[in-house]
Amino acid sequence: IVNGSFETPNVGGSWNTFSNGSVLGWNAIDAANPKNQLIEIDYSAAAVGGPAYAGKQSLEVNANEPEDVYQTVSDLVVGQQYTLFWAYGNRPGSGSQEMQVYFGPSGTLLPADLVTTDVDTYAGTNSTLVWIPNSFVVTATSTTEVLSFNGVAFPGEGSPSYGNEIDAVSLMAAPEPSTLLLLASGLGLLGLGYAWRWQRALPVSSRL
Repeated sequence: IVNGSFETPNVGGSWNTFSNGSVLGWNAIDAANPKNQLIEIDYSAAAVGGPAYAGKQSLEVNANEPEDVYQTVSDLVVGQQYTLFWAYGNRPGSGSQEMQVYFGPSGTLLPADLVTTDVDTYAGTNSTLVWIPNSFVVTATSTTEVLSFNGVAFPGEGSPSYGNEIDAVSLMAAPEPSTLLLLASGLGLLGLGYAWRWQRALPVSSRL
């Protein structure tokens, strides 16, 4: 993932919106308003109520209204499993928010490409920015895939102009099961008290 913690461009301790082609690695689609395809980068501590999950900046999917922010990822190996990670930020005062995450060979947001849906469980009642880490195993079906973060509009609820913060986006080849077993054994011998929760993306038909 290029520019996965959104440190470029530097917004100088505040926030700013950028047109497509101005943010390294990322573009935006706003189906409701094609003229409003903007990418908002926030200096998190000053702009959205708390520090970034990684670095100093994060991206807000709701620039002026919910939109789709995406990156085309290339040089993938077909059939290879990858660990997709990102942090989802619940912004104070944002109201009800929802964001769908897609990973697939096209930018059409096909239901079959849905990885998961992030929901702001605080509905904006939190006093500081709260980050929720996400980790899913996805499989490349093409050498080029599109990773999309798609804000969902709730008419009459939630603020359309801010919410759905993301940070620390990464995509790494998942280790083979034998490597995981070796790693688990090593951690057990060291007596480390870390608990890892791995999530696997389910087909849409398997979801409630």
